[in-house]
Amino acid sequence: MLYVSDDAGATFTALNASAPLGDPISPHWDNHCLAYEPGSESEVWITTDGGPWRSADDGDTWTRRTHGIVSYQFYDIAVAQSDPLFIMGGTQDNGMPGREDEDSWFQTTFVADGFVHNIDPADARVVYSEWQGGNHIKSIDGGQTWTSIQSGIYGTGAWITPVDQDQQDGDRLFTSTTSGIFRTVDGGDSWERVGTQTARWISINPADGDVVWTVSTSDGIWVSTSGGEEWTECTALPPTGSEIKIQADPSSLGAAFVVYGGYDTGRPHIVRTADYGATWQDVTGDFPDQPANTLVVDPAYPEDWFVGSDVGVWRSSDGGTTWAPFGTGLVNVVITDLEIRREARKLVAGTYGRGVWEADLLPVGASDVAGDVRTRRTLLLDPPYPNPIRGEGVLRFAARTGGSVSLEILDVEGRLITKLVPEAPADGVIRMTSWSTAGISDGVYLAVLRAGRSQISRKLVVQH
Repeated sequence: MLYVSDDAGATFTALNASAPLGDPISPHWDNHCLAYEPGSESEVWITTDGGPWRSADDGDTWTRRTHGIVSYQFYDIAVAQSDPLFIMGGTQDNGMPGREDEDSWFQTTFVADGFVHNIDPADARVVYSEWQGGNHIKSIDGGQTWTSIQSGIYGTGAWITPVDQDQQDGDRLFTSTTSGIFRTVDGGDSWERVGTQTARWISINPADGDVVWTVSTSDGIWVSTSGGEEWTECTALPPTGSEIKIQADPSSLGAAFVVYGGYDTGRPHIVRTADYGATWQDVTGDFPDQPANTLVVDPAYPEDWFVGSDVGVWRSSDGGTTWAPFGTGLVNVVITDLEIRREARKLVAGTYGRGVWEADLLPVGASDVAGDVRTRRTLLLDPPYPNPIRGEGVLRFAARTGGSVSLEILDVEGRLITKLVPEAPADGVIRMTSWSTAGISDGVYLAVLRAGRSQISRKLVVQH
């Protein structure tokens, strides 16, 4: 809420927008920071859950200034496997936006806080969503209109209420309230309670919808192999209070992962079971001490595990022994959800504050030698920004090989122009450096990242 005073703070008047997303009288709801332009008493900026807004008349009228800025705060995303581009997700105070083609998103008619989404595996027009407190809704026209589907659910849902959908039978979904686990088998027309435990997250095995996992910060981990008819508590891994998600492993019916939040907890960040929860293995390896928010397994290459953290995406291809930053061009921010577009071979990342991003995955059937995949799994060098460079460019890099890493600029004949980073630890931390092209001739150059015997390069163009 935004308030204004014209009597030195003796009284305040609320500037109430007629719509949550803002209007000419008041900016978007949920305001965070306000500043006047230097030397001005009337030109003022404010940042909101909907990005920056500006007033040129001391708050009487407002204009959205978000062109080119991606600031969606996603809690969860869902990708359509039957539509190559369709994505929807739940956001903080921006409802449930959807992607309709390569370069554009649409705003649905529901504009409150949006949360967990599921898109029917056979029909992308059928979307399940919710708003805070576990208020479940359904659309059969791709998010244009919504219908409440609460019949049979009782108890109170969490701020982010877990919901998962059976990928073999899109009409079967599971959710949770303070009263237990609920299941629908008719696409949300009716729900029935099938478990007494509560859940922070629910995951159905994509290969067999009868295998259902739940995790809670208080009730621990439970698994059903009968589609929710019966449940077994996994007492081998008691609750710690920092559980965030459980994720079924699509490559093995008895396998699942749990990811944990927090820093310096003295506990694992990632664990895995291969025997329906009877035993658990710590697969944190050398994953940095940071929250692990979400995890996904590549069904085409089940040895590839991806974790979304507070500082980007990490991948392990050796059973969790080592983890390295993943994704050329992915942002180094809080990752709240990861999904895989199977046909397009894309990893899709939902972020809290930078919208949705995607990165290429290894093509199905590609050899590990072609394209030097092993090197790309241990070295990260983003394309320079901007490119062409007309004064100063920025490069983002990381390596996890042990020892040190260097970053150099070469001309096209291989002659050294400058050592941007003579030496840095190859510890997996993502770093940034800048290159000033003052005094550098226009032309094509190479940025080369080296760690031991491995190296990757990026083409740069200098154009003053």
